[in-house]
Amino acid sequence: MRRRRRRPLAEILLTDCDACEGLGVQKNAETAAFDILRALRREVIHGVAGPLTLCINPAVDQILEAMEDADGENPLDTIGRQVTVRTEPDYANDEYDIFADGD
Repeated sequence: MRRRRRRPLAEILLTDCDACEGLGVQKNAETAAFDILRALRREVIHGVAGPLTLCINPAVDQILEAMEDADGENPLDTIGRQVTVRTEPDYANDEYDIFADGD
C-alpha cells in the first residue's frame, strides 16, 4: 500500500469559498496571483499595445506586492508594460479583469 507523504494538492492550492459559506472551494490568493501573472504575460504578447489596468481582490494584491523574482524585482515591473492595479473588495480571489488603457 502506498502512503501519502504530503498534503493533498487541492488542500495547498484551494481555500474555502466565503460566498457559499465553505460549501465550495476557490483558488487561494497565492495561486490566483500566479494565474494573473500568466494572464498578464499573455495579454502583453497577444493584446493591444499600451498600459494595462488590473482589477483584483485586495488579498491577491498583497501577494503580488510581496512577490519578488530571482533578481529581487516585483514581477509586475517585469511584464514589459505599465500595469495599474485597482483593488475590488467584491472580487473573489480567482476573479480578475485586465483592461488595456482606453477600453
